[in-house]
Amino acid sequence: LKLAAQAFLSSPVFGIGALNLYDYMLRSGFEGIIMGNLDVISIHNTFLQVAAEEGLFGLSAFLIMIYSIWAILKNAKNASKNHSPYIMGLVNFFIVMSVNLFFGYIASQFRFFIALLFGLVLALLRNLPADEND
Repeated sequence: LKLAAQAFLSSPVFGIGALNLYDYMLRSGFEGIIMGNLDVISIHNTFLQVAAEEGLFGLSAFLIMIYSIWAILKNAKNASKNHSPYIMGLVNFFIVMSVNLFFGYIASQFRFFIALLFGLVLALLRNLPADEND
């Protein structure tokens, strides 16, 4: 986490570049870390990883995407009683993904699951009533 924070502070606006955190960590050194296979090292915090690699612009875009999905789910929960089991499942999916963002890292399966969540939530918009009179 310390090396990722240093990477972010070294280039806070634009970041150090996508997928460059591992190389930055190798160049900066792993003081006090004993690890056999360095290929699997990760900081296990998606927000800090996005901030370090993509800077404030990337982190802002990422946070806006997550907030948008939360806002859609919140409004959908209030707007439709017909889809409540589906919406409850998406809310639970969102909660699990949010926890994963704090303790996980950006791996291929994570990218697939977050894209799946975004797609399912956006598909939900097509099935919601346009206004309260529908």
